[in-house]
Amino acid sequence: MGMSSIKKIVVVVDGDDHQSVLLKSEWLAKQTGAKLNLVKVVYDRFVGVKRVLGNENVEKIRNQLIAAQEAALSELVTGLKHRGIEAEKQVLWHPNPAEAICKCAKYGDVDLIVKAVRPHHRWGHLLTSVTEWNLIRHSAVPVLFVKDAHHYDARPVIVALDIGSEDEVHQELNRQLIHEAAQWQKLTGAPIHVVAAYPLPSMDVPAEFSVVNYEALREEIEQGYRQGVMSLLDKHPLEYAQIWVREGVVEDVLADVANQIQASLVLVGTVARTGVSAVVMGNTAERVIDAIDCDVMVLRHGALVELA
Repeated sequence: MGMSSIKKIVVVVDGDDHQSVLLKSEWLAKQTGAKLNLVKVVYDRFVGVKRVLGNENVEKIRNQLIAAQEAALSELVTGLKHRGIEAEKQVLWHPNPAEAICKCAKYGDVDLIVKAVRPHHRWGHLLTSVTEWNLIRHSAVPVLFVKDAHHYDARPVIVALDIGSEDEVHQELNRQLIHEAAQWQKLTGAPIHVVAAYPLPSMDVPAEFSVVNYEALREEIEQGYRQGVMSLLDKHPLEYAQIWVREGVVEDVLADVANQIQASLVLVGTVARTGVSAVVMGNTAERVIDAIDCDVMVLRHGALVELA
């Protein structure tokens, strides 16, 4: 497979059920030769009661908590090393897990963050947490959200393109996603499926007042989106790429296609925001993570990892 340019992966160890994220990370390390940095973020609000406990007691408790987590991570690191994986551990004391992880990645020359996503205990389905929400928006490197312990194999990989946004930022992000899909294809031999979802205006208008031929409009929009995909692939070819252009909400279309072809991974992009839009949940990337059952890799514009 040749030398890879991915060198270091942060593996977020979150909770007791970390087998899926370790399995996927170990596979990536074997394929790329990357070093794994197992990271656990811990914090306890008791530090706010220093007035009662005293600084010395608070520091003792803090050190005990960190030592316990370091011991647990040491066992995982030892197991990885026995299987030939270069690995290290890091326990971070921080009230904001996403901020701690992003800083760890930024200052540790990290190329990729891997984190498990679990069903919400109350609703039984995946619900993007504040940590994932902030990782999507602030990570300077791609984030792989893991949902199951299945090995990556020749199952299809989906790349979700935003054809409707014509600005250069989104077009560059589309090119990044295609490049990333090609990297995964080299690693796994998996076929690539390119998905583009398009909206239609509301049809809640009585037929006698409608001046729009919606069927013709649908065909025109679909043709335009398909041409947009083909134009991107002409400049950045993928081997054996299958194209899906469908009407609907992005996350619904992706979920349908992913389920139909039994995809192992969906690649989706996101663009950094400012102002109110930066703090409103509802970004496409979060909705995609909630909607589909396979792993999702999120790339922010400008964040790119060379896997192979």
